[in-house]
Amino acid sequence: MPSEILIDFSAMRIAQADCQDRYPDEACGLLIGEGNRIVRAVAAGNSWAIQGERRRRFTIDPAAQMRTERSLDGTGSQVMGTYHSHPDHPAEPSAFDLEAAWPVYLYLILSVSADEVREVRGWRIDEATGRFAEVGIHVVE
Repeated sequence: MPSEILIDFSAMRIAQADCQDRYPDEACGLLIGEGNRIVRAVAAGNSWAIQGERRRRFTIDPAAQMRTERSLDGTGSQVMGTYHSHPDHPAEPSAFDLEAAWPVYLYLILSVSADEVREVRGWRIDEATGRFAEVGIHVVE
């Protein structure tokens, strides 16, 4: 498991814009890439069933995720993880995030306010402890 992830500037901008646009609800999307490099972010929309809870919960529609994964067949790229926002909260995983996490995925969490993206941090599950461990992220051109 890489200790640092490279994220193309264009993918980071898509994630940031989506999170800012959907404020005060949580935004979410898929991170596409290969190896330790994210080359694309795909906004997925928050399909959490209870509208009033979307400010602190998110879910990505499984059918939309499956379509995205199928579209990547034969390309060498894959879904490497997800991004989501924490409106008016730190870019740290919540207990809910831990409950829903998959061990092999990268989780990019963006702390957003009404005016700006405050912080972006990367996380993965440490399989030895079952807890989140921070992963360094480096934005590249």
